Amino acid sequence: MAQASSVATTPSRPGPGREVRDMLDVQVVGVWNVLRAAPPILREQRGGHIVNVSSILGLTAVPGWALHCAGKFALEGLSEALAAEVADFGVTVTIVEPGYFRTEFLTEHSLALPAETTAHYPAIREMTLDHLELQGSQLGDPVKGAGAIIGRVLAGEGPLRQLLGSDAYSYATAKVEALRANVEATALSAPATDFPAA
Repeated sequence: MAQASSVATTPSRPGPGREVRDMLDVQVVGVWNVLRAAPPILREQRGGHIVNVSSILGLTAVPGWALHCAGKFALEGLSEALAAEVADFGVTVTIVEPGYFRTEFLTEHSLALPAETTAHYPAIREMTLDHLELQGSQLGDPVKGAGAIIGRVLAGEGPLRQLLGSDAYSYATAKVEALRANVEATALSAPATDFPAA
């Protein structure tokens, strides 16, 4: 699978298998460990608010970011299930899905790319360079983004997913439309695998 994904490793670490494990340790396992510790406290106090910062790439996937998307997709599933599990205890869960924010995420010292690449995906190599050049001109204002997250928690209510940025909204809308078309295209074929009605 082609990927120019952000990886939580240093270039000196060996092999893509280690890169995958390191990324998932940060994006999924680390969050899981915190979430195992928090609910007992929140259940006891009968309330609280869990905020998991995902990405718009946890809702939709783009070429070249397979590993990053895999981690964020896992975080989204974990968070969505958790929201249903803790709701009866007065605990709220918010999944934050930011678009491109003007942070240091796309700087070369922050965005660790795979040590080995292949020449078979030149468009992905070009996309990676375009992302590096995007640094400093992203649409999202981090101060406004943080304010929106805090405001959502203080309000104590709102949708499960909090989209941040007009770009995130555009990506999400396109994903919903594509998913709806996919579902409708299988409306007749999906029931074909059911047992016959008694």
